[in-house]
Amino acid sequence: MHIVVDPDRCIGKECERCVDLCPKKVYVINPETGKADPVRWEWCTHCFICASNCPTDAIEVKTPEKESRENP
Repeated sequence: MHIVVDPDRCIGKECERCVDLCPKKVYVINPETGKADPVRWEWCTHCFICASNCPTDAIEVKTPEKESRENP
């Protein structure tokens, strides 16, 4: 399982919804890029709050099931 944040779509510091809404505190805003960074991705519980609340659809949570369907 991993989390993909599209840097071209993420508005990071302007939004911070993923940082504020994630119950496991997976995300931080990277001070160098100003984008969301899932630094604690291993804490993710697949609740999809981050992806479903991202205003630019920059976040994709890839579960093991989804990854196996994409890579047969």
